[in-house]
Amino acid sequence: VGNYSFTQLASGTYTLNFIAANFVTATRTPTVPAGQTQIINVTLQPSPGIVTGTVTSTGGTPVASATINLIDAFNTVATTATTNIQGQYTLSNVNPGQYSVTVSAPNFQSQLLGITVTSNQTTTANFTLAPSPGIVTGVVSNASGTPIQGAVVEVLDSGNNVIATVTANVQGQYTINQLAPGTFQLRVKAQNFQTTLLGFTVQASQTTTQNVILQPSPGALTGAVNDAQTGVSLSGVSVNVVNQGGITVATATTNAQGQYSVTNLALGSYTVTFGQPGFGSQTIGAIIQSNQTTTLNAALNRLVGVINGVVTSGQGGALAGAVVNVFLNNSLVASVTTNQVGAYALPNLAPGSYTVTAIAQNFQSKVAGAQVVAFQTTTVNFPLTPDPGTLTGTVTDSTGATVAGATINVRTTVGGAIIGSAATDQNGVYTIPNLSAESYIVTATSLNFQSSSQGTAIRSDQTT
Repeated sequence: VGNYSFTQLASGTYTLNFIAANFVTATRTPTVPAGQTQIINVTLQPSPGIVTGTVTSTGGTPVASATINLIDAFNTVATTATTNIQGQYTLSNVNPGQYSVTVSAPNFQSQLLGITVTSNQTTTANFTLAPSPGIVTGVVSNASGTPIQGAVVEVLDSGNNVIATVTANVQGQYTINQLAPGTFQLRVKAQNFQTTLLGFTVQASQTTTQNVILQPSPGALTGAVNDAQTGVSLSGVSVNVVNQGGITVATATTNAQGQYSVTNLALGSYTVTFGQPGFGSQTIGAIIQSNQTTTLNAALNRLVGVINGVVTSGQGGALAGAVVNVFLNNSLVASVTTNQVGAYALPNLAPGSYTVTAIAQNFQSKVAGAQVVAFQTTTVNFPLTPDPGTLTGTVTDSTGATVAGATINVRTTVGGAIIGSAATDQNGVYTIPNLSAESYIVTATSLNFQSSSQGTAIRSDQTT
């Protein structure tokens, strides 16, 4: 933040150029009336960087036509690319910051990596994909059993990152054959139907079947985002719509007029986070109703702080690929993936008290509090312990019928922080891995049902 002033100017129109190293030059042309003071505030945008790399198999063969997703901290896919015949890809004009990069290709296990992009520099992110992927397949239909052609089926990881995307065929069938072993969320959407989530777990070389039934009469969310100080519309703002379980249901980006629209939402309560570089994020609640459009506007302030840190193993080694989630009042605000040295950074956070969780495969998740102060950096490091426990179970209704797509939240008994979440699969089964050995409160929620909570104790290296 810097101040400037020009005095004793004659009335008239002037050209102001704002120039700083590693920032894009901004130009303003104010008109100065006689005897008056004009206030011109400017937020400089950092100069973009480049991300490039190569995708190969474990045998060193280039993997052509692999899909690269560059995902920002608000779970919005900023840009995508496809590898060429040499397995190479390039993403240009990338705003500086920390991103999650997902790579998927048919017949290979998907991979996730965190990267840090710097102004006017090239960041290299290479990937080596293993064979023998897990497979999820099934049919998308309506409540009457009619197949829904063209339904979009996405797989999300524990950080709400999009791993793979396919479209259902004329029979409503889909197959995703490019998953690493693990627990995922299936997000399915189609025009004029409510977006549906199912959880599932897949192993290498194994196939799991998840049939999806979409309900009609969705709701919609629309609005506009502007600068709280100037009222100017903000384009390129990431909009992240999250359900009560902390799972991203939809994302959007504001247009040149600062407007956004999200359609095909299921009925219920959501939190919506608006984020853009140079502005503090804002998280607001919204209620979606059938066949109605909810309007939700936001005004972003320039008061911003940063949370950063390093995630390490019990032996002190860096943990690359760990997912770091930030919550405000138990509502998911942002999520990033640690880079190759285990480091993460979450800028553009509004001042306030946050809860931060770190999750890594085969390690016990950990939670910590963080106080964000304007224009300051708060450091939160996570030393994670191996041998986590796993929680699994089935959600049923009062008649004993299983409930697909129910949301599961795992909260700490002290403080009530969300440490894990999932959705049940087509058989009402859920799995939440990588939990610390301690006691938790588990809550199940589903539309048209009363929520239910109970306590449980997790033991190291065991399934509860």
